[in-house]
Amino acid sequence: MQGESKGRDWSAIFDNYEQSGLNQVKFCEREGIKFFEFQYQRTKYLKQRPQRSKVSGFLPIRVKDSASYGIEIRLPEGISLKLMENTSVDYIKRLLSILR
Repeated sequence: MQGESKGRDWSAIFDNYEQSGLNQVKFCEREGIKFFEFQYQRTKYLKQRPQRSKVSGFLPIRVKDSASYGIEIRLPEGISLKLMENTSVDYIKRLLSILR
């Protein structure tokens, strides 16, 4: 198991995961990676990675017709959040900082 971990470019794997739009389980199934190994390596990777600034770390947000749909935020893991159109910007910022 250790040999498997050492031979992988985890940084590239995590970049591919973030670009995939899949959740972690589906990504691991597609790539043939053990889910628990992925989680372990990702935790290590995220602890070593420098913190992104709060402002530049945000993802683009698409606002659909706010009169009928409100605000929808799509996260890389395939999660979609739908909020009321009058949701405060401060609340959205706090929510996104928790979800990182």
